[in-house]
This record gives sequence, structure tokens and C-alpha cells, in this order.
Amino acid sequence: MSACSELEEIHGFNSAGEYRRFQGRLVERVELGRLASAPVDLRYVDTTGFEEWWYRCAEDGSLWRPVAPDAPFPGLFAPVDPLHSRGA
Repeated sequence: MSACSELEEIHGFNSAGEYRRFQGRLVERVELGRLASAPVDLRYVDTTGFEEWWYRCAEDGSLWRPVAPDAPFPGLFAPVDPLHSRGA
């Protein structure tokens, strides 16, 4: 199984704690070289009110974005559409 194929979309976190634990797993993947931080080109929502990061998969170059929950928005983790990335 590739490092990227194990990534799955998440449409909503059940709690802030669940999101923090998930964020910790992303940091572990960065430390292992499976993911690398990437600049956020176009935000998920056209506002700076949501915390958002982008990560590039080292194996296939795909971009993924975790967006922190902020009630009522439950947060998400999803691939970035290449059309929304200036670096694609």
C-alpha cells in the first residue's frame, strides 16, 4: 500500500480532540517523509477564519488539506482539486 493510498477523506470531526489527534498523525507522516508541507494557494473557504494547511504526498504529488473545525463547520480532510492549486 502506498503512503498516499492510505489517506482517506474525512468530512467532519466529532470533537476538537479528535482533530488534534488526527493532526498529530499528519505531523508523524511529515517526520517520516511521507508528506511535506505545501503552501496554501486557494483556501477552502474565502476567508482567513478557518485554520488550513496543505500537505503534498511524497509518492504521487497529490495535495491534501486539513481544515480545522470551527462550529458549526465540523472540519474536513480532503484532496485539493488540482484546478485550485497554482502549483499544480
